[in-house]
Amino acid sequence: YGQCWVFSGLLVTLMRALGVPARSVTNYGSAHDTHSNRSIEFYYDGNTRLGHISDSIWNFHVWNEVWMRRGDLPPGRDGWQAIDATPQEVSGGKYQMGP
Repeated sequence: YGQCWVFSGLLVTLMRALGVPARSVTNYGSAHDTHSNRSIEFYYDGNTRLGHISDSIWNFHVWNEVWMRRGDLPPGRDGWQAIDATPQEVSGGKYQMGP
């Protein structure tokens, strides 16, 4: 298994067991931007895609939101915070998790 919905379900279970409100969130047509430039780039020559592009658009992705009090932020910023337990790409030689 080890798919995003499995990681999300496990994290919701863990957070709720600790008393932290948590929920799963599903997105369809989910863009995965590996360059952090907020765009997904595909290059075509006619009908043929050129070169290896690491950005992709997934059919769906599931992550979590947890309710947190944010003392580190200005007042009014408490609420649902996005977290993602799915390891998505290698960073520093290891799969990293989080937003």
